Amino acid sequence: MFLQSLDYDICENHLLLEEERTKGYKFVVKKNLARWLIFLLIGMLTALIACIIDITVEELSYIKFKNLKHCILYINTILACCSLSDYIINLGGEMQEVSVGRTCCMHGDLDMKAP
Repeated sequence: MFLQSLDYDICENHLLLEEERTKGYKFVVKKNLARWLIFLLIGMLTALIACIIDITVEELSYIKFKNLKHCILYINTILACCSLSDYIINLGGEMQEVSVGRTCCMHGDLDMKAP
């Protein structure tokens, strides 16, 4: 397997080199430090958002399956029917989730009008 590294060439035009010479080494170090701190903050914010999404999905799944279990037990005790009702209840729950996701994704496109 052939691996190729990305070529991160440093921009070395005359204006950049002139600015680095006039402002000095401390400016270059501070600029690089600020750049890495921004990268760190972006990474931490991304991880925080991922944790929030993961916890939210877990909690919503717990609520969904708790309600599904309650509905299935309630319907089976009243109607005493087969597992088709279980499938229909689960399908209804999935359709609700998909419709909420679709609405969230399509919200930006609702304001656009056809030409």
